[in-house]
Amino acid sequence: NDNLTVDLSFLVHGTYKKYNSSGVLSSDKTTVFIIGDILHDGCIDDFKACTSMKIRINDDNCGIEIYEFKMSGSTSALNFVNNQ
Repeated sequence: NDNLTVDLSFLVHGTYKKYNSSGVLSSDKTTVFIIGDILHDGCIDDFKACTSMKIRINDDNCGIEIYEFKMSGSTSALNFVNNQ
């Protein structure tokens, strides 16, 4: 399936804050592009404050894949990208 549901969970002060978005699978089926406005006020604040982030990709045909990332330096990285 080329259109996917993507769930983002940010661990902020010991509590997971959850957000949902849509995703599109690349033509070579190796990359998921998250589409939609995931950087709205609440989400961006949680992104900057979180210590860990989980991304769950939900595909009706292939099942569920979960990825977890440590988020040290996330604010600096986001600021760098936004200033480019």
